[in-house]
Amino acid sequence: MVRDTVLYMISHLKKMVTKSLNNIERLKEKSRFLIPYTHKKFIKKNFLKQHGYNINFKEPITLTEKIQWLKLYGSLENYSKYVDKNEVRSYVHETVGKDYLIPKIGVYKSASDIDLDSLPEKFVIKATHGSGWNMIVKDKSKLDWNFAKKKITKWINTNYFYISGEKNYKNIRGKVIIEQLIGDPNGAMKEYKFYCYRGEPKYAVAVTVTEKCERKRVL
Repeated sequence: MVRDTVLYMISHLKKMVTKSLNNIERLKEKSRFLIPYTHKKFIKKNFLKQHGYNINFKEPITLTEKIQWLKLYGSLENYSKYVDKNEVRSYVHETVGKDYLIPKIGVYKSASDIDLDSLPEKFVIKATHGSGWNMIVKDKSKLDWNFAKKKITKWINTNYFYISGEKNYKNIRGKVIIEQLIGDPNGAMKEYKFYCYRGEPKYAVAVTVTEKCERKRVL
């Protein structure tokens, strides 16, 4: 009896220590963007890794450098509605018209709110508050719904700001939006991105999207 009690206490203590260590690690990950020094250090490290040269925060020249500068010093919180995939729909509607919007099936605060039976055979699930959190469903009958719900729940419970350091995501409440699946006559999914400078479009990027949400860009 005593031995079983001791073993139970040891096991319970291990779980508590593991949980505490995990909480400390999560807090460490979050704090890197809450403190300007660690936020800047994170940006510099990743910029060097991706581009092969040190970023110039004092006199940023390239578009990429200026985007990183904005992450650190810009008032990005004021632009939250433009990165929220649901809220931005009203802006698009008012600016260019509803014909430029992908038909929306619904917006959900929880995976349990989604009625799978009521959804069409093809659709797309997107997290409204992040980037790259998408699920393309071309055949509902082949969807592992239990796995999908776990992924959706993880998205909803994750603040993308603590992943990217972009303050425009910081105050957005996690949700998912489900839209109709659209494509060209061959079924291919493409995105077209236009980069504007002082309101003038200068570059266009065509992005081909695979069913696994992999992207191939052509400038």
